[in-house]
Amino acid sequence: SYSVTNPMKTKRSSRVSVYYVSPSGHDSWSGLLPEPNTEGTDGPLATVHAAQKAVRLQLRRGPGSGARVVLRGGRYFLNRPLVFEPEDSGVARAPVVYEAFPGEQPVLSGGRRITGWKPGQANGRDCWVADLPEVKKGRWYFTQLFVGGTRRPRTRLPKEDYFRFEGWTTEEGDYHKWYHGPTEMRFRKGDLKAWRNASDIKLVPLQLWFEGHMRVKEIDEAAGVVKFHVNSVGSLKDEKGEFARYFVENVFEAMDEPGQWYLDRAEGRLYYIPMPGETLEKTEVIAPVVEELVRFKGRVGGKKTEHIRLENLALEHADYEPPLQCAGFVQAAHGVPAAVTFEDARHCVLYGCSVSKIAQYAVEILDG
Repeated sequence: SYSVTNPMKTKRSSRVSVYYVSPSGHDSWSGLLPEPNTEGTDGPLATVHAAQKAVRLQLRRGPGSGARVVLRGGRYFLNRPLVFEPEDSGVARAPVVYEAFPGEQPVLSGGRRITGWKPGQANGRDCWVADLPEVKKGRWYFTQLFVGGTRRPRTRLPKEDYFRFEGWTTEEGDYHKWYHGPTEMRFRKGDLKAWRNASDIKLVPLQLWFEGHMRVKEIDEAAGVVKFHVNSVGSLKDEKGEFARYFVENVFEAMDEPGQWYLDRAEGRLYYIPMPGETLEKTEVIAPVVEELVRFKGRVGGKKTEHIRLENLALEHADYEPPLQCAGFVQAAHGVPAAVTFEDARHCVLYGCSVSKIAQYAVEILDG
């Protein structure tokens, strides 16, 4: 999680327009009322994107007029990132502010509720099963799952400690050159097996000061060789010159404990072994659908995005999975994105906000 507090409070003119957003609102309404009127013909907006559109129209009519978007308590699901560009900008005397309604907690979520669960079986254990057509069609994949607000783990082998590679399959090649490491390794007998959906299995080797993320291409159990889709980042030897330790993630056959889950991409099916007290009817399950929640995006060499503030908002549920061609990074996971990015932005602020339930960095600041 990441949170920022701001030592400065901006004076706001009483003439600044105020737009309201609420889970009980409609995007066809004006957004000028904090609650629906008695006739049900006007009231708050339903989405932050609709409020952003309303603010943009206002700023075109009166540049420098500023605006406030006040979000009522509740969860707002984002099916795409909230991107602020120069046309969303305020000015120093009249910033554009997106803030929580006093005493309430709005949540901007990049996730989606998973419903339609049915009782099922996995490895002889009772579990819940949900069919996800978008996963089967290749339109959705996630590596994070939150049940009742808590992150649940994918399977890990071994459950404690680590495996260790037995050796290279060939001495040819300069494996000590970064990003030109081996594409296959020998493993100790019994550590790896010809598990289902090999390409969804990940090996995480611990090499020197960094870790790799090796997607499996094939496990040849008889030969004791595991093959990867791409070269490893390094030689897969550690600081002692020994072959690296590693663990394995996302093996269906290893799912046997409460709280574990497995997403079968080929079947488009999610399996989950519930924790004690969790029920099909009352337990909320959320999986991320976006990689990024918010981006303040100016134009390189042009206008900056300026004077936009997010205040007292909770930002949740984002996922990042390195592409198949990426085996990791040598330094500081520099290629991993953030859930909130400031890019060519000035005087933009997170005040009293939290960023949580994500798989990547919380905040990144870029300057072109």
